[in-house]
Amino acid sequence: MTSDPRPARRDPLGGLRPSSARALLLVMIGEFVWPAGQPAWSSTLLSGMSEFGIEPNAGRKALHRIAATGVTTSRREGNRVRWSVTPQGDPDPAGRLGTDLRLA
Repeated sequence: MTSDPRPARRDPLGGLRPSSARALLLVMIGEFVWPAGQPAWSSTLLSGMSEFGIEPNAGRKALHRIAATGVTTSRREGNRVRWSVTPQGDPDPAGRLGTDLRLA
């Protein structure tokens, strides 16, 4: 009997996997980035995606594909990149949902 040298990973979805990296990223942006009203680092988004089994390369492709639709935009700071929701991607541009949804 051999033991697996890798530490056991917590499975946040109980065995379920997101349908795609892009779908998971859109959920993350909608749940965390948009309500906070603050940009998120690429590394933070990729780290969150890795918890669901999404490889970094697939996560980066998803970031760029979503940006190509105009929902997000990126800003480089040194060798790091921050992503934010654009006015086109904002589901509540008039602020009718109230400020309580934009709290972190």
